[in-house]
Amino acid sequence: MKDKKSKEALFNEIKGSLFEYLFARELAISSKLESSFLKSLDPKYQMVLSQQDRMVREFYPDLIPFLSKMSKDTSQYFLKQFNRPISEILLLGKFVNTEVSEDIKEADVIIHTDQEMIPISLKLTKESAYVNTKSGGVKSFIKTYFPFGQTDIFQQEFNQFVDQIFSEMSFALHDEAGIEFDGTYKNWIQNGFSELPGELDEPLRIHIHGFYSKVKDKILNVLQSLYTKYPTEFMNSLPALCGFSDKKMGQLTCYHDFSEKGFSEGKVSLEFFNPEVFAQGISFIPHPDLSYFDIELADRILQIRVKSMNKFTSTAMKINCSIKFKRLS
Repeated sequence: MKDKKSKEALFNEIKGSLFEYLFARELAISSKLESSFLKSLDPKYQMVLSQQDRMVREFYPDLIPFLSKMSKDTSQYFLKQFNRPISEILLLGKFVNTEVSEDIKEADVIIHTDQEMIPISLKLTKESAYVNTKSGGVKSFIKTYFPFGQTDIFQQEFNQFVDQIFSEMSFALHDEAGIEFDGTYKNWIQNGFSELPGELDEPLRIHIHGFYSKVKDKILNVLQSLYTKYPTEFMNSLPALCGFSDKKMGQLTCYHDFSEKGFSEGKVSLEFFNPEVFAQGISFIPHPDLSYFDIELADRILQIRVKSMNKFTSTAMKINCSIKFKRLS
């Protein structure tokens, strides 16, 4: 079981970066741009890529044919849908074209034609899974993505609420563990307790999950109030959470079914920003006692989830946004 989890962790860690490279290279080959594409890659990135490739071949060899097949299928699908001559392909990400990626942070690949530059967000995910689109700090999320009305006041009040219930959770955790709470987690760590939620016993995790749920409920309440008072402005804010901070962004997703038994044909989807999607009514789905809620649009569900940055012993949490289409064409 442990070995299986280790393999799965390796798969999840490196499949994205390898898939991005293989997709971009397949696209370059088909567009007769392979030489210029390879020259554009930073030597540091090529070194990382080589290390990842060696790790995969040693520990997860089945991943190589899988990624090769998915990257070819995805590039062919993209070329059929895009149907325009490509003049340049740039791969973004760590060690690669960092001066460009600062301007278009959600993009993984930049496609140049003679007339325009098109950023592409590339995802490889399990079929029926939610696709991550945005992540932001919990203490700036409301002000950053809903900058209208009394957002500053809402954010300030929300941050005070988070600090208050974080203290309440901390007292409850220390009491459950039978140790003194001095306002910090110094005693917690000295007594050998982990700062990672997944490594705690269930009675302790209950307090942490309750904290996340209360934070989620508060964010939901704020967003419902904003939607009621400022429906137009609220709807105009949703595209960024759905992965369209840049309205020129194309979202290219390859859905797959990969397991130790093999893999199926990939199902590829390409979407560009469509204002009609965000011009209709929405529904809030609260999911009581859980750390997330949903905003249901006409054709997709936007999930907003509260998570720790890693350790739960700090209020520096994050909000993860992800989407799932109701039907894949």
